[in-house]
Amino acid sequence: MHARPPEVVSSDPKLQMMRWDDVFVGTCDGVVIDEPRGSSGFGYDPVFYLPGEGMTFGELPPARKSEISHRGRAVRAAADALLKGRRG
Repeated sequence: MHARPPEVVSSDPKLQMMRWDDVFVGTCDGVVIDEPRGSSGFGYDPVFYLPGEGMTFGELPPARKSEISHRGRAVRAAADALLKGRRG
């Protein structure tokens, strides 16, 4: 395993349409591995290894990926702010 610690930040274009100035960030810690594993997802999913899960995003069930992904976390932070009537 070649450990290159990436930093992935997600911003959802749908949220930008709300014209909020706030940025909602989601992060997910992992490492990029040399050999792809799994066939789920897209892009870097098969090479983004999550030590806490013991597998790559490409191996995770879609529901679990949504729970822990940087995109899922960013969207939930924005949804929480909307529901609470506040911004970032």
